[in-house]
Amino acid sequence: MKKTGKPWTSDLSVGNTKIRGHRAGSVYAARRQKGKESMNQTDRTSIGSKKAAAIVLAVIVYVILTGGWASAQQGSGLSAVGAVDPANGYPKWYMDGSGLQLAQCLDTRAGDPCLLAGTFPNPAAAISFPGNFPDEFMYWLAEASINGVGVNRAGTALLVLDVTGAFGGPTGTPADGAGAQITFARFRLRVKNSLTPGATYTMTGPLGSQAFVADGTGTINFTDDRGCPGTPPACDFTLALNQPNAGPFLRWDATGPAPPAGFIGDPAILHPITGSPFGNNFFRLDGPNVGGLGVNTIQTNLFSVIGKIFVRPATTTTLTASPNPSTVGQAVTLTATVRPVAPATGVPTGSVSFRDGATTIETATLDATGTASIVVSTLGAGNHSLTAVYAGSPDFQTSTSAVVTQVVRAATTTTLSSTPNPSTAGQGVTLTATVLPVAPATGVPTGSVSFRDGTTTIGSATLGATGTASIVVSTLTAGSHSLTAAYAGAGNFLASTSPVVTQVVNAPAASTTTTLTSAPNPSTTGQAVTLTATVSPVAPATGTPTGTVTFRDGTTTIGSATLGGNGTASIIVSTLAAGSHSLTAAYGGSANFLASTSAVMTQVVNAPPAPGTDTVTITRAQLILRTGELRVDGVNTPIGLATSVEIHSDGAVGTSCPGPLIATTPVRGSNAHWSFRDVISFSPATICVKSDGGGVATSAVTPK
Repeated sequence: MKKTGKPWTSDLSVGNTKIRGHRAGSVYAARRQKGKESMNQTDRTSIGSKKAAAIVLAVIVYVILTGGWASAQQGSGLSAVGAVDPANGYPKWYMDGSGLQLAQCLDTRAGDPCLLAGTFPNPAAAISFPGNFPDEFMYWLAEASINGVGVNRAGTALLVLDVTGAFGGPTGTPADGAGAQITFARFRLRVKNSLTPGATYTMTGPLGSQAFVADGTGTINFTDDRGCPGTPPACDFTLALNQPNAGPFLRWDATGPAPPAGFIGDPAILHPITGSPFGNNFFRLDGPNVGGLGVNTIQTNLFSVIGKIFVRPATTTTLTASPNPSTVGQAVTLTATVRPVAPATGVPTGSVSFRDGATTIETATLDATGTASIVVSTLGAGNHSLTAVYAGSPDFQTSTSAVVTQVVRAATTTTLSSTPNPSTAGQGVTLTATVLPVAPATGVPTGSVSFRDGTTTIGSATLGATGTASIVVSTLTAGSHSLTAAYAGAGNFLASTSPVVTQVVNAPAASTTTTLTSAPNPSTTGQAVTLTATVSPVAPATGTPTGTVTFRDGTTTIGSATLGGNGTASIIVSTLAAGSHSLTAAYGGSANFLASTSAVMTQVVNAPPAPGTDTVTITRAQLILRTGELRVDGVNTPIGLATSVEIHSDGAVGTSCPGPLIATTPVRGSNAHWSFRDVISFSPATICVKSDGGGVATSAVTPK
């Protein structure tokens, strides 16, 4: 067998089980005796070391399975592993079948419940990866030993059950760096030079029983490690779940003293345990003279236990609704964002239930950014108390958002009629407005309606039981009147305004016609457009009308001008937005000529062309593993479109970079080149670069 820097050094297949030899040593011995181990030590000989320096077992000899291993797996062994902790690269927790989660035991509080004293360089500072980090640590350990083994009662029997974090690189220490993190689960039985050679002995423990045959020296030396043997490749932390003999997690029973708060035991105190699925909360060896001449059974119920209970970090859930207010039948997007409460890190996973009061609308799964969204269009008119409830996960606690009040109103339509039309000056004209909800909304709107002549309110009335309101007006002057009815909205009904109704009021004065022209048409946003109105008397009347002309975009006045000697008036407007505009020119009339309004002229205003989009080329994307420095270089073409680029983790999605922002760096104006150098705290596999000139590029990061 050759010596390696990895936890396993040799294999032996017995039946269908692969047994792996392992370096000798123990946490207790390695930490206090610099890697030397004696199997004749007392109870705490082997509290955990998987990597005592340069000592290799003679592997496993004379081991047999007589009748098979009575495994405790039965659904209660190791069942799940947590997300990787970005602070050190190890899983945050392991879980057994009972749902007990144990965290990385890296707690340095008084009493040393994780047995870390002397295992990291600077005990005065907090544990940090990789500079002040132990060579290995426990998620869980349950160990029992029995002294006085064999005819001469000079031996020690040792049972070790644990889940361990370590390093699988060449040195087996934090010097191996990121990517060398490994975990494995262990079952070990050792009895050295104390038993009857060739005799069969049965070990019964909390997780089952198994028979072994002592070798020619009277030794049983059995180690079964399941997990990652070393790196590279990077460790698959789920492999430790394949160990059938490392779960459920054994913990102190209710006998005093109690373990430290937040822990399932204290390795400094031997204590009875609980948790065996078979009720075997003990370690027993049966076989000839195992406890001395004629004593064929030895047993202990005292164990050294390490295990820190994983406390799921709290989360906050926020909820947004868009649009809000909305209308009946309108699609509303509900978005929940779940974040861990500092100092916890990571992105919560799981599902979010969106609720309207106590009623669940729909459930959605959180994406890679910790957000979940649904679109709902079934909210009825009224106020809705919406919440988002995060169900929690093995990594994070549940949380519920604050209430978001979604206001859902029914859209309405308002129509206006006038009778008689045309009318004469001084004649009573009845104006009637009818307000109706837009389907699928139902009901009869309430509230008031204002009647307007252009922008001037000429009266108001309250809607009746049928949704109508009327006024009679006799003050309309001779000319054309752009009448509208504006419903103000009330309760769950939205405001609306009727289309313009042109009320023609004739007078003794001569009638006129007004025409409107525009140039240029179509135009572009910001371009000056000349509007020219020409007012002419209606034959047989003659003469040149005087007075003013009002130019309107729909019902909005955009300017006015005085008629010149030829009966024309013009304005220049450059504020028309992109789109189609219904323009009119309204002559106000005079003492000798009646008012008139031009026909609607459609002015088409086009938006200017979109600015150009540059192209981003990433020429270098490297991560210096030794220092953690990220180096990214690139160039944008054509020159001059971009002033800066954003560098994000992860890849592009369409034309965006949704991953976490790493940095923003300027683009050199002379040649459009850019460069980034800095040490970062994580190791992105891919980067996405987004230019403020619109370009996006993605590149894999090359470790170096």
